[in-house]
Formats: sequence, C-alpha cells, structure tokens
Amino acid sequence: YPLEEINEHLRAYPEDQEAVARSLSYLDPANHVRSITGTTLLSAGAGALEAMQPMIAAFGGEVEQYQLTGEGRTDQDNVDAWLAGKMGVPATSRFIREFA
Repeated sequence: YPLEEINEHLRAYPEDQEAVARSLSYLDPANHVRSITGTTLLSAGAGALEAMQPMIAAFGGEVEQYQLTGEGRTDQDNVDAWLAGKMGVPATSRFIREFA
C-alpha cells in the first residue's frame, strides 16, 4: 500500500497510465525539495541513498545523509542524536536502558 493499489488500478484500467503518472507527479518529493532551505537528514539504505542523489542535489538547503544499518535501535538512536545535536540538547535514547 499504496503502490499495490495503484498497480491494481493500472491492471484494470491500463488506459489511465498517463493520468496516474501525472497525478503522482504532484506528490513526487523531487518537485518540492527546492523549497526546503533548512538542513535535512535523509536516512535510507545504501542503494536508496545512491539512487536519490539527483533529488538530494535539488534540495534548497544542506542535506546530510545517514545510511541505515537495519538495526532499529541503532538507527533510531543515531537519528535522534543528530536531531538533538541540531537543537543543542543532549542526546538520549528513547529505549529503556539495561540495568546491571
């Protein structure tokens, strides 16, 4: 979802392909990133970050990239620490710490 619903619609109505593509283009992030002038953290897997380089170049502001490790807690702690650093506050984990 929603990609599969779009695919199902196009299987049922292949003649709608141009109209669907035109409608989806309004939601394409590449059409909006020029207006983003603040620093942005873009987090994605290695292959996705490589594929997004043309869009990243189109941002109006600085883009920092974080390559996801696939380890939920590690990734979330790193992204949270990045945001805390930008806000000038101490980074803390949203996860319960282990106690000895």
